[in-house]
Amino acid sequence: MNPFAENKQYAGLFQFSENSWESTRRNMGLNPDLQLRFNAGESIRTAAFKIANGGLGSWPNCNK
Repeated sequence: MNPFAENKQYAGLFQFSENSWESTRRNMGLNPDLQLRFNAGESIRTAAFKIANGGLGSWPNCNK
């Protein structure tokens, strides 16, 4: 629940990798700036879009 969490290349509430964040944001037609991963609202919005579009597998360790 920490929007400022970082783990190597992963960051934000949903621990988006740099590539995943940029590609998802571009698919959404939104700013792909990596610093937006630390904005809770943008992170939630991006995760919701990814999940709604078949991207649930992006978090394989979350169901363990």
